[in-house]
Amino acid sequence: TYNIMNITDRKKFYLARNTILDILEDRGYIVAENLRMSIDEFMIQYDNGEMYIYTKKKEEENKSIYVYFHLDNRNFQKKDLINLMSSISNQYPNEQVKIIIVTREKLNQAILRMDTIESFILNQLVINITKHIMMPKFEVMSEEEIEILLKEFSISKNQLPKILIPDPISRYFGVKSGDIFKI
Repeated sequence: TYNIMNITDRKKFYLARNTILDILEDRGYIVAENLRMSIDEFMIQYDNGEMYIYTKKKEEENKSIYVYFHLDNRNFQKKDLINLMSSISNQYPNEQVKIIIVTREKLNQAILRMDTIESFILNQLVINITKHIMMPKFEVMSEEEIEILLKEFSISKNQLPKILIPDPISRYFGVKSGDIFKI
């Protein structure tokens, strides 16, 4: 039997996992149908501690992503990162693997300095912000689309409105400085 806190915690991880799958799909990664699962299937996976997702980019076979869900109640530490990176490089040698870490608490800033690592706090992922009724549709523009846009309006990138990298929608799409959204 589970206590109420445990069930609430599991449901948060279930919802966060579904949001992560949406994020991966929106960023151009392959999300196989078997990754989508019922809450009962998820509970079994949770109990077995098999809380990770690994997939590849649709257009670039050599680029992949590994999502790690930190289930422990203790904070994720540098030694956890070292163990995780070692495990990933052993499992997937010769691949450029980006890592997303989902934790209950904010990660140590020293861990976040690596550009191949991204982190989300569990509570940030319970609801998919892109599916909110008041949220317009966002798309990251390709270089070709940006060129056409700038020529059509005779403007430079600097003249476009800015959105900050820490903004939740920027984090959702994993954009970097210089990327442009079509809203």
